[in-house]
Amino acid sequence: MLETTLNEFGVRLDSDALVPRTSASNFAVHKHNLVQAMLAVNNLFYLVAPTVASLFLEDVALWLDRNEVRYIPKIKLTWESG
Repeated sequence: MLETTLNEFGVRLDSDALVPRTSASNFAVHKHNLVQAMLAVNNLFYLVAPTVASLFLEDVALWLDRNEVRYIPKIKLTWESG
């Protein structure tokens, strides 16, 4: 996902640095693309499992509340499979 995201902005990962592919004639555009790539990479952190699970739980709780469905928050059920 990182490589795909960076490619969208014409940026590559070189060791630990984000490097735009540019020349002096279009520096301003690629400088902007570099900033956009940095923001997009930062947004990838929202895709980590705990964050996604938390957002899902919030969405389900909101839906249940709106529809006046009773529930027990953060209940953990264990089945035969563990």
